[in-house]
Amino acid sequence: MKRFDKPPSFNELLAHCCRADSPYHEHAWKIFWDQYYERICLYSTRSCRRWRLPRLNRQFSEVVKDVVCNVFASLRKGLHTYNLENGEAGFNRWLSTICINATFNYMKSFFESQQDEHDPANTEELHAKFSAAFRQELNSLGSTHRRELFEEAVALLRITNKQKRNLERNINIFYLNIWQDLPQETILAHPCLSGTGHRVIEVETHRMREIIRKFWGRLEK
Repeated sequence: MKRFDKPPSFNELLAHCCRADSPYHEHAWKIFWDQYYERICLYSTRSCRRWRLPRLNRQFSEVVKDVVCNVFASLRKGLHTYNLENGEAGFNRWLSTICINATFNYMKSFFESQQDEHDPANTEELHAKFSAAFRQELNSLGSTHRRELFEEAVALLRITNKQKRNLERNINIFYLNIWQDLPQETILAHPCLSGTGHRVIEVETHRMREIIRKFWGRLEK
């Protein structure tokens, strides 16, 4: 493992972490982990605690450890998606979002592991509990996190649906209807959306929700 002669800058550190062919690749990840491990643990602990699931209280520390491991695995695969123009301050917010997402996926797996295919009533109850816990966790987020979650989902859509007709219009409809919780009459009054119609808003909101959930697994009905 080749080591840096002097401490790398933030941009240099992330660049070498993202380049598997860099001679400093492993050393960069070691430095990254040393610098951000405690912060990742803090973000993951806060996110896990917000779910307030009694069944997990007895093994809370183990749950946090699992989430932290999942965060690290996600960073190994997706660190290159961070926009360096947002700087180190923006990176901390982005990292917090990664921890929230890892916690969500862990909780989703936990609920799925509790399902009994021979007991539909139990499965339905678990789905209801999961949905309620998810909404509670999402509602606890500040406006900054909400915006970052939406922006990440939209970035995925723009990459994977470049040729989709009316994509930008549908993104705006979804944003105004779901994230801003505006009534349909207010949305239809917007000059760019006049003549769209209530049915279009309902259909495209549902379609966008399904697309986002497919790519990101973050939104619940």
